[in-house]
Amino acid sequence: MTVPDVPVLCPPRELTAAAEEAFDALAAPHLESTSPGLVIDLSEVSFITSSGLGRLVFVGQTLDGRGAAVALAGGRRSVVKLIRTVGLDSVMPHFQTVEEAAEYVLGRGGS
Repeated sequence: MTVPDVPVLCPPRELTAAAEEAFDALAAPHLESTSPGLVIDLSEVSFITSSGLGRLVFVGQTLDGRGAAVALAGGRRSVVKLIRTVGLDSVMPHFQTVEEAAEYVLGRGGS
């Protein structure tokens, strides 16, 4: 999925150690992309382990290292609560919708 000029990554339903390979395969093209950033759509994610959080952080750090923005979007209440509890939303802002997250990525524009 892409929202005007911003790619959207949709992780596996359960973001666990068992899903790392699948997540990494989905994320790989975005790590080399020249886009202004990436939206990670969590709307279908039902469960995230510490390993899954680690994969999200890795993507965020990699893109930040090249000056690209990363934003999180959507998610079940339990997923959003976890993201807020561990402070992930302080380094990768979380928005209710993919569109809002895409606006943030475009507005930041690699600054």
